[in-house]
Amino acid sequence: MKRVLVAGATGYLGGFVARECKARGYFVRALARSARKLEPSREVAELAFGVLAKPVRITHVPVWPMKTVVATARVFSRHQGELLAFFTMAMTRDAVAPRTGTHRLRRHFEGLARGT
Repeated sequence: MKRVLVAGATGYLGGFVARECKARGYFVRALARSARKLEPSREVAELAFGVLAKPVRITHVPVWPMKTVVATARVFSRHQGELLAFFTMAMTRDAVAPRTGTHRLRRHFEGLARGT
C-alpha cells in the first residue's frame, strides 16, 4: 500500500487532500498544528539531545529577519521570494499530530544514534 503524508490535515485544503488520498486507497499519515500551548518542536529537539546524552543547545531565530529576507528576495525574483516565503511559513508553524500508533520518536532517534 502506498503511503502519503499530508501536512495541515485539519485545514480546509489539507482535509480535502487527506480524504481524497484515503478514498484512492493510500495509507494517510496526517500532520496538524497542535492545540497545546507547549512548543512541540522544542520537545522534539530536547528528545533528540537527550537520546545523544548531549546538552540541549537550541537557538531561536526571530521571524522578522526571515520576513525581511523574503521581501528583499521578492524584489529580485518573484519565484525565489515565494519559495522563501513558503519555507518561512512552514518553519514557523507547528506540525504535530495526536499521539497514536505504536511507533515512537524516541526509538527512531535511538536507532539513528546507533546507525541502524
